[in-house]
Amino acid sequence: MTQRSQHFSQFGFEAARRTPRQGLHGHSFRCATVSAQKLPEDDIKKLQKTLNYSDLKEIFNVESDIGVALNIAEQLPSVEELCLYAGERSGVLLSMGDSYQWRRYRFEAAHFLPNVPEGHKCGRLHGHGFEVTLLAPLRWSAESLDEHWQPLYERLHGHCLNRIVGLENPTSEVLAEWIWRQLIDSITDLLSVDVRETVTAGCRYDGQTHRIWKQQEAECAVQLAGFDEPMGHSYRVRLHLEAPLDKVMGWTQDYGDVKTQFQPLYRQLDHHCLNEILPSGEPSDLAVAEWLRQGLGEALPALNRIDVHSTPEEGAILEWGAALATAPRLVI
Repeated sequence: MTQRSQHFSQFGFEAARRTPRQGLHGHSFRCATVSAQKLPEDDIKKLQKTLNYSDLKEIFNVESDIGVALNIAEQLPSVEELCLYAGERSGVLLSMGDSYQWRRYRFEAAHFLPNVPEGHKCGRLHGHGFEVTLLAPLRWSAESLDEHWQPLYERLHGHCLNRIVGLENPTSEVLAEWIWRQLIDSITDLLSVDVRETVTAGCRYDGQTHRIWKQQEAECAVQLAGFDEPMGHSYRVRLHLEAPLDKVMGWTQDYGDVKTQFQPLYRQLDHHCLNEILPSGEPSDLAVAEWLRQGLGEALPALNRIDVHSTPEEGAILEWGAALATAPRLVI
């Protein structure tokens, strides 16, 4: 089966800029990228050194998020996708030649899932700090997205979701689609809505397809070529699945079932040395993703992408099937 592998990189920098509303101020910026090949480490360090503790106006002669992102992309010509985080709640995305504004919101609410089997923990009344990310073309400013989100926030925050019309079975997938339908008449070119109930699970709805991901960390040792001593990483493994929505359950697949199916391979990874597990003996992020694909294909037929990050700054993306046509690839 055709597959595609890509490299993930990210770096941060502290910089100052001026805006008409806020004047001179600073941000902890973060830049995440996707490219076919690993970005040269020296290029990243040089760019980071240039940007860190700088005045962006003096560096790029621009200060807007999109201006900064476009200038960084020019310095990294092999990048296929780039996301600039101006803090953790707002930024811009460059993907497939297009530019997008994204904005992340949070609300606190209770819910329960009425159709799960008896004894399922999600059938009990419980709650989350939900996070919602809106992605729209750049013609929508952060402030305009805020204006459209505020009425929804007032309906969702501090409430039991099951009591809201249309959210009687408020799974992540149902909630993402509900938010989409509330906004699409006013934000007519809304690209996607992402919903996270927790930091380890999320759903994206784009008007047609529900995609979910489930994440887990594995503590692994590695023996790298050219090094006398073994070292280790906290590997972040993120499994992406795409399937039609189950109209009764309200999900593509139970997050808990995804975790359960992953457990046999996870136990082989966690607190072990990767050199002893991987057939190649070469513990790259891509090798881990390919090993996981081989082991999970039958257990999770809806799986079509695996992300493996050995560090927050580096990782691999392995995609196949419908995921090959999915953009953007970065999970904001």
